[in-house]
Amino acid sequence: MEYIQCPHCEKKYAVNDRIKASVGKQIRCKHCQATFSIIIQHTTGKEEVQEQQTVEASSSVVKTVVAAQPEVTKVPDANEKPPHEDISPTKPVKKKASGKKPLNLQLIITIVLAVILIIGSIAAYLFINNPELFNPPAKKESSHIIEPVIPAIDPFAMPIIPALKSEQAAEQAAASPPVDQNDSGVVTTAIEPAMATANNQPEGTVHTATQACKDAAAKHWVRTYKLAHTRLSGEAYYTLFDEGVKQTDELRTLCKDNSLVASLTTAANEKIIPEWIRLETQALMDIEAARQKQLESANP
Repeated sequence: MEYIQCPHCEKKYAVNDRIKASVGKQIRCKHCQATFSIIIQHTTGKEEVQEQQTVEASSSVVKTVVAAQPEVTKVPDANEKPPHEDISPTKPVKKKASGKKPLNLQLIITIVLAVILIIGSIAAYLFINNPELFNPPAKKESSHIIEPVIPAIDPFAMPIIPALKSEQAAEQAAASPPVDQNDSGVVTTAIEPAMATANNQPEGTVHTATQACKDAAAKHWVRTYKLAHTRLSGEAYYTLFDEGVKQTDELRTLCKDNSLVASLTTAANEKIIPEWIRLETQALMDIEAARQKQLESANP
């Protein structure tokens, strides 16, 4: 049996001569009002009996054959709202599912905490088993010993007095005080202090220096003596040198004499202890000798 079937609602209709003549054209379904192309189909056996009953029930339906026409694009009117805007408020608009999956915040936090825990465990293990990795490297002491710039002077050698050409120079040399030599090998003499000569004051004014001035002058003499005549490591040499630079202004302020520093430096280089600071200087040297002896006994 021949019939046509709507592909939209699957409604079947019987075929007559008019429909056969319109094969390939468009026809409108009475049931769903949709148009479809006329394609004649055939049934056999049991299906034919069922189809025949269905077609007989709908044989009275009159179909209007619509000629196949090209679709005409409808120009939207300015006053007409676009179809996508005519959305019922009761129906929520479903968002299109994006290709990217949302990030799981809890999973990210768990991963971060696990990484922190692992790093902390490794650091604790290293700190317990290898604590030296976390200690700053110790400063290496310089093994280079700086030789004193001023050559060593033999304390037992007598000072060489150049020949004086004039009688006045000879008289001054004869009037100079004798040179004494103590047990420590340091040549001492009662030289005029720089304070008296710089301020054009008599020699007796040296006894008016304050005790603070004498202590500062003795420290400067001992420090300069060690820099000139003692073998020191690089670190010790620079330490003493920095102390001398910093305490120079203090010495000038306490003694109120700007030329005293130069006089004390010259005396220390020549291993001559001024009489007005002899006691303070000798006390400092004794303390330094006792300290050096204690260090040697501790480290044989």
